[in-house]
Amino acid sequence: MKQLALFILIMLTSLYFINEINSDILSIIATVILYSTMIYLIQKDNLNVFFNLDYKFTEQTLPKILIVFICAIGLILINLFFTIAIYIEILGNNLPSIKEKEVSLLVISGIFVYSIIEELLFRKALIDYFKGKYSTTKSLMFSSLLFAFMHIFTDSSLLITFIAGLVFGYVYLKFNNVLFSILAHLIVNFSILFFSTNIIKYGILLNDIGAPFYLFFIIGVLFLLIFKRLVDKYNRHKPLNPAD
Repeated sequence: MKQLALFILIMLTSLYFINEINSDILSIIATVILYSTMIYLIQKDNLNVFFNLDYKFTEQTLPKILIVFICAIGLILINLFFTIAIYIEILGNNLPSIKEKEVSLLVISGIFVYSIIEELLFRKALIDYFKGKYSTTKSLMFSSLLFAFMHIFTDSSLLITFIAGLVFGYVYLKFNNVLFSILAHLIVNFSILFFSTNIIKYGILLNDIGAPFYLFFIIGVLFLLIFKRLVDKYNRHKPLNPAD
């Protein structure tokens, strides 16, 4: 527990200072350095296994990718619910202005980098580390909590990031390959950029959305339930090979 507490303290302290950096590119570089350092400290005794990300495309690849897309759609809809809820409750129709740099290539590249490095740390490194000490369920919970805490200095909802952490972790554990959780994370992050910037840019009349607004959350949950059923069915009929 002391090691975990120290990890959280270092992570939050470092993220606070990274959040104070005004340059986007420097912030991305600092985050990559921080996460890479944490990955090394956690998995330094198993680096050969950790970086064994060799992936071969087989006839099993397409079904997995389609299942991951269903998972991502569920998270996108739930995230859209939270995004609109924040604007309705806090901002109303007084939407903030949007700057060109907010949808620049740098931001898109940052999202790509964050998706990869976050999955390598919070799913592959941390879940594998916790599994050596706790049950799979506890490992998933701990890594998801840390993933949520990581966003404490951002505009992201801690609840939605915790839910996303659970889902990404579930993808990693069930498919036994971090590349699939990276794919899901990429899809979700790019959708967040698209919806958030367009809500701001085009000034959607949020107060006129009405009852159907809650359907985003309900349908999102249904998609995640369908995803869970499909992945469980897939695992029963198709034994997974970590290298497939």
